[in-house]
Amino acid sequence: MFSRICIAPLLLALFSPSLCFEKYVRILREKAQEASAKNLSDRSLPEHLHDLSLFLQSYPEVFENIRELNNASQCYDDWQVILSYSPGEVFKFWDSYPVPGTGILEGNRLFPGQSEECYNAKTGLTGLTVRPFPDTENFIVNFNGFNLGMCNPSSCSAEEVSSIFGDGERYILARNKFNADAGFVIAVVVYSLILSAVFCATLRGTYLRAKAKYEKLQEEYRATSDLAPLTVQEEAGDEAPKKQQQPREPLAIRILMCFDFYANFCKILETPKVPNPDQLAVLNGMRVMSLGWVIIAHLLLLWLAAVDNIAYVIGRSKNMLFQTIANGFSSVDTFFVMGACLVMLGALRSLDKLKSSNKPQGFFWFMFYVHRLIRLWPTLLLTILFVAGIYANLAPLFYSPFFQNNDPNTSLAASCKGSNWISTAFFYNNLIANPNIACLGWSWYVSNDIQFYIISPLFVILAKQKRLFGVAAISTTVAISTLIVLLGSGINKVPAADSAYGIGLLLGMALYEKKAISHKLESIPFRIRSLIITGTWVSGFISGAISVYGCYFWANGAHMGVWEVAFYNATMRLLWSYFICVIVLNCSLGYGGVINDILGAKFWSPFAKVNYTTYIIHFVLLELFVQTLEQPIRFTTINYTLYASGMLMCINCLALVCSCIIEAPFIQLEKVLLGGK
Repeated sequence: MFSRICIAPLLLALFSPSLCFEKYVRILREKAQEASAKNLSDRSLPEHLHDLSLFLQSYPEVFENIRELNNASQCYDDWQVILSYSPGEVFKFWDSYPVPGTGILEGNRLFPGQSEECYNAKTGLTGLTVRPFPDTENFIVNFNGFNLGMCNPSSCSAEEVSSIFGDGERYILARNKFNADAGFVIAVVVYSLILSAVFCATLRGTYLRAKAKYEKLQEEYRATSDLAPLTVQEEAGDEAPKKQQQPREPLAIRILMCFDFYANFCKILETPKVPNPDQLAVLNGMRVMSLGWVIIAHLLLLWLAAVDNIAYVIGRSKNMLFQTIANGFSSVDTFFVMGACLVMLGALRSLDKLKSSNKPQGFFWFMFYVHRLIRLWPTLLLTILFVAGIYANLAPLFYSPFFQNNDPNTSLAASCKGSNWISTAFFYNNLIANPNIACLGWSWYVSNDIQFYIISPLFVILAKQKRLFGVAAISTTVAISTLIVLLGSGINKVPAADSAYGIGLLLGMALYEKKAISHKLESIPFRIRSLIITGTWVSGFISGAISVYGCYFWANGAHMGVWEVAFYNATMRLLWSYFICVIVLNCSLGYGGVINDILGAKFWSPFAKVNYTTYIIHFVLLELFVQTLEQPIRFTTINYTLYASGMLMCINCLALVCSCIIEAPFIQLEKVLLGGK
């Protein structure tokens, strides 16, 4: 997101006077001669630029260029007010300017200054008593690859700041102003309605729960009290009449109660007292761990734009820990395998029930797609609405000029404005020409998954008709995909494509035949069965290690030929998918041991239930954190570990809350309206 700011090549260039306006050029040359500024080969900033505030105070004529832009400019008038004060009177304003020069050899090119001082320049140590002082804010001005925070009057536009400090073509970042556009109004209205429904439903639910508890206490008291009078029926020896069944509530009330926050929260936290082997509890731990891997990798990606020692990070990228985080693509393959497995397994079981009830399959396949859309759309669409309508308007709450600025290439909200959101809402943002600027670009996985989901019934029907047909069709598709990647990667250097979904379909078929597989294994002698199970575990872990660390030696200087890289690209996802299949199948057959105990533990269940909401919102929170930083971050292993741990906890906890408000109510709403079909 900050590619134009911090992730460009590490060129440690000097400020080029030739790009500045005439007076600025003359001043820079004079100061450079006086300070004996070093040339380009010396990789350091000119001495006169180490104290920008002193330089600008000494040469106020630099700002006269604003007069040439517009003689009636408010920006120019405000600058004249600022320059009419002595430096001591407006100390806070000048103190906000950066002091560039430290950490350049480590790749530091970002010197934002003190944004908080800039925004609050008219308060505190200013000495102002009577005369007015304009509102100010921090602009990021790019000077030949260096990004410096320049405090300017708030009345200045990005173009005016560019003309003051350059030739009118400087790259300027400015914080977004509050804008109550149509997107903001729609977002406020929609979220207000949802929150109102949540409030009313929770209030009514709380009353009903308190009433039920009070009645239960009364019954317990009457049952245990020696003074409780006998009813007529009890005196006659008859049983007490049973409670009358409560009448069914109106549809409107049942719809409203879907938004009961407390009830939804309890359902999410609820764990089964007796484990159900058909629910594959091992997938809960895999979901949470895999998404944690995704979040950690995305945090590292965003941190690369905010660290002041990028050269150190590049050096650390050669170790095993960094390779684990960087190869987070395997975590996405885990979701493809799990998703495909559940689609195949669930569809085959549902078709069995459908066959026994003699009902037509047409409605089943219709609901097969409808249920998926109801499951995915509410969280996705409401997140798009939040980003497009509300997120950018949070900028005035923070001092950082990086947060939702005027650059459409780095603004998360800008990517969802206009018609950009359509590709994400209808699940094809992974197919557009430039997916890097797509609305909620990280949701490409959801689009890819729904595309696989659309064609999955073809394989399900084949597998239902005859297992061999299903296995042959899926295996052929995976083999063709692998061959295409091999040739494309070797000839045109095409990156790896995903074939994990096909492996997941095969896993689903294997789990469907779990009883038959278990029976065959039990018929084998114990020693041979032990060798088979041990062999699958060993081969699975080796496959997973090769998939994740296959490029370790290349990262440390070893040579890999074009076809070696092509072979790795073609097989890395297959190897990881095989590793996941080994874990899931062995755990479901009862050969998981401690791994099954860990991945199937009950404490994973709540976070696994909100896994989808966590995935959709996590990048918004990560970007909010990184973009609101007022100073660059110093990357160290312990620093990153602590930040990542905190973000994981915050994101998962917030996802629980969001799921109770958005995802869970719409799941309950589907049951109310469609009767759980």
